[in-house]
Amino acid sequence: IEDLMGEFQVARVTVRQAMALLARDGLVSPQRGRGTFVTATGGGARRLKVETTLDDLVEMYRGDVPELLTIAESDAAPLLTDRDGTPAPGYFHMRRVHSRDGERYCVITIYIDERVFRRAPERFRSEVILPVLVGLPGLVVARARQTLEISKADPAIAGLLGIPVNEPIAEVRRVLSDPGGTVI
Repeated sequence: IEDLMGEFQVARVTVRQAMALLARDGLVSPQRGRGTFVTATGGGARRLKVETTLDDLVEMYRGDVPELLTIAESDAAPLLTDRDGTPAPGYFHMRRVHSRDGERYCVITIYIDERVFRRAPERFRSEVILPVLVGLPGLVVARARQTLEISKADPAIAGLLGIPVNEPIAEVRRVLSDPGGTVI
């Protein structure tokens, strides 16, 4: 306890509470007269299912006018899995930073089916993507899937957002497909 107090510059009660949480989760085993032993490794994937609809996501962004700083455009293709769907023949790739009220809050990497992008290139470049995408006449989003992981800001992301390296961040991955299963 003394070593942990010194290493992390925390009070005795904080160390005791942390150890109790670790014991409760089965990661350590306190044994009277012998000490506390590590019994399992952490970092296992604990999944929390958080559901929403595409309409709810679009509504969340509707009317939102963030400041957009495009930092890259190319014809790069996304990394897709078989579960994602069929790749489109080509993609338009954008990487940009979103700000609101002068504060950067999001670094976004976007891959849009090139055929879809050509239908509204200026809108895709200047507006939030989801409302533009679902508002395109004749475009049907048949499937939308989103995953969220909590990770740490690498030096590039930290620099773009003005936060410390290793600061906790949320990484969101959204995959939308048309009725034929093509990832748009």
